[in-house]
Amino acid sequence: MDYNINIIPKDDGVAFNLTTYKPFRLRALKTDPSCKRDITMFIVPNRNPYLSSSVSSPLNPTTTSTQHLTTTSFGSNYAREVAFDDKKWKQRALNPIVSTFVAVANSTSAGNNKTNPIILSAASLIGPIPAPQLAAVSRLHREPQPPVHWEINAVWTAPEARRCGIARHVLNELTGVGKEHAVAQGRDCLMTVAVEPSNAGALALYKRYGYTPISVEGGPPVYQDATWLALFLPLASV
Repeated sequence: MDYNINIIPKDDGVAFNLTTYKPFRLRALKTDPSCKRDITMFIVPNRNPYLSSSVSSPLNPTTTSTQHLTTTSFGSNYAREVAFDDKKWKQRALNPIVSTFVAVANSTSAGNNKTNPIILSAASLIGPIPAPQLAAVSRLHREPQPPVHWEINAVWTAPEARRCGIARHVLNELTGVGKEHAVAQGRDCLMTVAVEPSNAGALALYKRYGYTPISVEGGPPVYQDATWLALFLPLASV
């Protein structure tokens, strides 16, 4: 299967989000309940000594604030998101610390063209953000700074595009971006992902990729009912 992987641009990608990514996301929620986990961003006072006073995602360096962004997870579903108006979808598309990677079938593929692109697989990279209260993460920290932490979210591959290695290719792209920015800061890299316990296929994919299960200490209930996995990449190895 022939495809390209790209990051959806911010301002220039709003139309793509509305016409192409939105239907893909809704299809995922409607056909695969294990994709219900979502991330919402909240602005909170900056109390993290490892973050500068102005937040700027390396993927979107022009966006700054005197506060930093953190995340919380909550359950989502088709009924909730299909009710979003365009303003809500645009806000999601323009979120400064969320970058969505999409594998799009090449225009030569059957049924695909420039005016009607087909997304085969997608995933979002969130960060860098403070690490959640994860048991054992403290033992992974290198002094004097903790690792650059990224969270993977909204991962889904269309059924007709599965077992082709596309999801793994998307993960490669996500991981490459995370490692690149960690190396630039001279720090380790930590990738985490929350998976529904019933999603055996996703759990197997991440474990094959090198992720290991970790425990969550504290946090909202949604942290407790998910299976958390982490991939720790020491600076020396990246």
